[in-house]
Amino acid sequence: MLVAGLAAALVAGIWPVSAHATLAPAKAPVYVPAGFVGTMKTEAQVDGYLANFADYGFGQLLFELPGLRHNGTMRLTATHIAMMDRWIQRAALYQAQHGVAFEITAVINGRVSKMASLDKASIRANIVAAVKVLVADNHMQGVNLDFEPYPNTASFLRLLDELNTMYASVGFTGRVSIVTPTFVEQWSPSYWASVASRVNQLNPTFYDSTFTSVAEYKLWIEDGLAQISAAVPRSTLIVPILASYRQNPWHNPLVENMSSGAAALQESLAAGSRVHGAGAWWWWGLFYNEGGRYNAAADRAAWQGQVRILDYTAP
Repeated sequence: MLVAGLAAALVAGIWPVSAHATLAPAKAPVYVPAGFVGTMKTEAQVDGYLANFADYGFGQLLFELPGLRHNGTMRLTATHIAMMDRWIQRAALYQAQHGVAFEITAVINGRVSKMASLDKASIRANIVAAVKVLVADNHMQGVNLDFEPYPNTASFLRLLDELNTMYASVGFTGRVSIVTPTFVEQWSPSYWASVASRVNQLNPTFYDSTFTSVAEYKLWIEDGLAQISAAVPRSTLIVPILASYRQNPWHNPLVENMSSGAAALQESLAAGSRVHGAGAWWWWGLFYNEGGRYNAAADRAAWQGQVRILDYTAP
């Protein structure tokens, strides 16, 4: 039913194709399941995965790594290290052969409720050291910071500053993105500005809202993007993440999905909010149907036929 409705909408011209500013792969992140880097894959397998990402226009590949431990350290296996290198090497070859570029990005998962306080300099130092290994030794091309519950402290800003000092010391100039609240009142306007000035890209994650109607969900996205746009420096990219995964107590896929998210992004852009791109949580849902536990056919159609054709904000 949803796919048929999408096709009718496209025929009716509800989703006009932009002549110049459709979604650039460099501004299209997707969260990649842990197994893609935590288990060994052959070069041929990685090449096939890259072709799939290219078909969907994803250029920022965000790899789920082991989460930070209580003391801020990260435990990487030999498989993680080997697979990070393989992805980077095969992505470079894919670009040389096909002209399609990818950013191989490390997701830094910090569950703040399970960690010792970021107020402790030793904890922050361990986090900085863990990220340094990823960018300096493993040559990851981007960093995506996902600290939840979302910190709202001066010590988190200090951590961002310490990370930036480290990046400069090792010559890392890749993209630094951060997962942000979508209930925007969790951060004051000044805190939004402070965080945004320390990173390249904000990724508000518009899902797990518990909303029960598409109208509520769209209003949430539109209001959130308007407030974020007003609060953060124009130099920082705003790239919201949309949902494609099975139902849970906080997420109703009949409400939170690619089609309703695309409609909200279109309204936000029309209203003047800055939306530089869009991404997906997550590839396991969108492409693989969560191993048969979710039918993402409508999401795939909406990503290709709605999200990717919007006229996004130029940098």
